[in-house]
Amino acid sequence: MSTFKLSKAAHINGQEVTEIEYDLERLTTDDIDNANLELKKLGQQVAVQELDQKLLSILFAYSAGLGPNDLKVLNAKDYIKVSGIVRNFLLDVSEE
Repeated sequence: MSTFKLSKAAHINGQEVTEIEYDLERLTTDDIDNANLELKKLGQQVAVQELDQKLLSILFAYSAGLGPNDLKVLNAKDYIKVSGIVRNFLLDVSEE
């Protein structure tokens, strides 16, 4: 389990949040499939999964036990960072 500290507090599920606990190791192929289905519902098609920020943010939400739309309240800086965390995990890139 890891913790991501938000640069700005956000309201998620009615609570003010300053950090999000997540566990990328708990992600499964079902999570990837479900994230892709969520995007299809929005009429979005993913060309390269490892680079699609919306897909990556949904996977981060799943790893934190949140719903696919819960991270829409994050500011841009945090949104990009959480997407990057998942991208680096999937591509096995270490964050040094």
